[in-house]
Amino acid sequence: ACGYNFDSDAIAAALSLYLSLSKTGKIVEIVTPQPTTVEFAKFVGINKVAHELSSRKFIITLKDILGSVDKVTHYLEGNQLNIVVHSIPGSEKFSQDKVDFKFAQPSTQLIILVGVDSLEDLGKIYIQEQELFTNTPLITIVKGKELNEITKLSIGDGKLTFSESVVELINRIKLPIDEDIAGNLFSGISEATENFQANNLTPESLEAAAFCLRAKGQTQLEHSNFDIQLKEISQQEDSITDQIQDQIADDVK
Repeated sequence: ACGYNFDSDAIAAALSLYLSLSKTGKIVEIVTPQPTTVEFAKFVGINKVAHELSSRKFIITLKDILGSVDKVTHYLEGNQLNIVVHSIPGSEKFSQDKVDFKFAQPSTQLIILVGVDSLEDLGKIYIQEQELFTNTPLITIVKGKELNEITKLSIGDGKLTFSESVVELINRIKLPIDEDIAGNLFSGISEATENFQANNLTPESLEAAAFCLRAKGQTQLEHSNFDIQLKEISQQEDSITDQIQDQIADDVK
């Protein structure tokens, strides 16, 4: 899930996780509290983003039926469904106060939050499902902030972009990656680092971008030649490494 005011990096990271986890056979949802705009149309899977959790099962419960109910049948009448409770002859008449209605809680094993500073950032998604968020393990992918009071596990730090953190996670637990996932992550890193020109560009950013370019062999991303992009990133990485080494040498002096 992403919160309000998510950027390209956050949605790229969330979509990449959605696509990767889906490839493992898991049932996965991706949600945000606000509609996605045209600027995010380039990301693969953007059409899968929902703005509320999937509908849960609606359960009708008939109470105290032993010894009084013979069977339950149903029939359609126009556009409505009628449920008929057949009482056992001679038993107490079945009454409406013995009927309960409720939604079944979804069977959710894990919730991953991307760029969410507080659960209130999820808007109605959290408001409508507070019990779910309370009873389900939460992982946050953070960038400089942590939800220590809410989650026991946070991934990322103040240096990594959201997409870099997902690259690290994919590597760490060996999640599947394909051209679409790699393309989303590369775009997220590129936009978060101003096309690899930002002053805070790190070797980790370049390593993660190179990983995306290498994913699935000769992947072509951003409508550019694979080899040219990889060479440019390698040159930038070498330049940053040289700068760091020079700084260390100056400090030693």
